[in-house]
Amino acid sequence: MDSHFEAVTGVVDYCLKSLSNPPSDAASCPSPDKCHGAYPHAIEESISPWYAEAGANWTTPASSGLLILPTAGAVPCAAEQAAGAVSPTQCAYGNDDVTAVMNELAAAVAARKPGKVHSYVMVASFGQTPNAPVIESLFQQIKTTYIDTGKAKWRKASDIVDLFKAAN
Repeated sequence: MDSHFEAVTGVVDYCLKSLSNPPSDAASCPSPDKCHGAYPHAIEESISPWYAEAGANWTTPASSGLLILPTAGAVPCAAEQAAGAVSPTQCAYGNDDVTAVMNELAAAVAARKPGKVHSYVMVASFGQTPNAPVIESLFQQIKTTYIDTGKAKWRKASDIVDLFKAAN
């Protein structure tokens, strides 16, 4: 059945269970909250959207299909993830999260390849109210460091879909 979705985001390690031959750690994962790390893990892969042909092989880029817009993870768990926490799902917002996101964003900007569409998407998990001062601080730092200097642009997910389609 065709869902008529153009893209999906928020992919976590638990999604690897849908593969024909999932990695052993995903295959044995008992629940989504136990394997909630953003997929893919490598920064170069997490900023590069790709088309997925089918659920059985969605990690292998295809020439068409559902567009996967990977995410970098959740803002309130950025510091925990940077410190090596496994599958953080509910974390307290803090200034350390802003620092962690800015560090990862610097690596993402440095990893871009000419002629490719890149995205850096952060999420907020269901059930947790965003901390306005932390989010405002993060957005202001992103704006000052990347937007105002022309190194990046704010985009909606639908814009990224359109840009990727036009480039491919």
